[in-house]
Amino acid sequence: MLPEAYLGVPVVALPATCLDNNAVLRRVRAAFEGPDELWPPIERRLRGVFRLCESDVRYLEEERPLPLADHVLGPSREALAAAGLGPADLDMLAYGAIAREYFEPATASEVAGKLGAFRALTFDVAAACSGSLMALQAALGHMLLQPRLKNALITTVAIQPGRIAWKMPDYETALLLAAGLTVGNASAAMTLTREPRGPCGRVVGVRSETLSEHWGLCRAPLDAPFVSHSIEIFALSSEVPGHLARLCEDVGWAPSEVDLFVAHQPSNKVLRKIMREFGQPEERAPGLHHLYGNTESAAVMLSLAHLHREGRIKPGMKLVLMGAAGGFTMASAALIWQG
Repeated sequence: MLPEAYLGVPVVALPATCLDNNAVLRRVRAAFEGPDELWPPIERRLRGVFRLCESDVRYLEEERPLPLADHVLGPSREALAAAGLGPADLDMLAYGAIAREYFEPATASEVAGKLGAFRALTFDVAAACSGSLMALQAALGHMLLQPRLKNALITTVAIQPGRIAWKMPDYETALLLAAGLTVGNASAAMTLTREPRGPCGRVVGVRSETLSEHWGLCRAPLDAPFVSHSIEIFALSSEVPGHLARLCEDVGWAPSEVDLFVAHQPSNKVLRKIMREFGQPEERAPGLHHLYGNTESAAVMLSLAHLHREGRIKPGMKLVLMGAAGGFTMASAALIWQG
């Protein structure tokens, strides 16, 4: 039984640098040190990945002049203000992301301390690209167990300098590193409160599942670029319709009742495939990858903010937030939008 809880509209911050596919390829070509005749197959591979994902542009924080936690301070303050809250009103702050500068303390503690939320319970959740949804679920669990926790903030930062590999020495390396070139950066925050505060969605169900036999398909080592077995990881999208069906069954919805599936954005083509296999119209899961790239743990928040800004989300709508991540962890939440 979930506590009564409402999720506010996320606030998202994007870096200033915007690169299209050609600009990315120029950087990779400039870093290539092999013979000229080895470059064409590498370029074809990279363009093939861009076509598969339908990548176009992505925003990158190239120097990260601020401490990692500072990137989410602006979105956090805006999200709190939109809910009529101040930092002192926060009872809990969760950080769900891949990116971190150290293992201790929790990045959430640094964010809370810099915001002035000095009495908020803080914790981090590491669940790859599903981190923000898993942080949401963890926060709901704390609210259920501790009635004193009334106002929470879910935060994430998808900024990892050094994780994108511009140097592709050969075709075999490009197979593993190409997916990193579709990644975009973003920071985001959203409130989770026991009563509605402005435009928000009531959380009526959550679900999470991990298929850990596939843990090695995507990896972000501590000291090396992100690598992904793209074909194999995209094939696992066939597991997502079953996950969504189980969430709908949990909350008593027919899949056709869901107005919008607000999704993680690894690939527009993959989203369409999921909808087809789920037997639902493709347009119910809007693809935004071409606008922002794969913003990892920030993607679901970014999608919800984008769709709300575009007027696509209206009172009474049934929404499903959904994501899947290296691990292989699927996470979702069902909302009824309140306006």
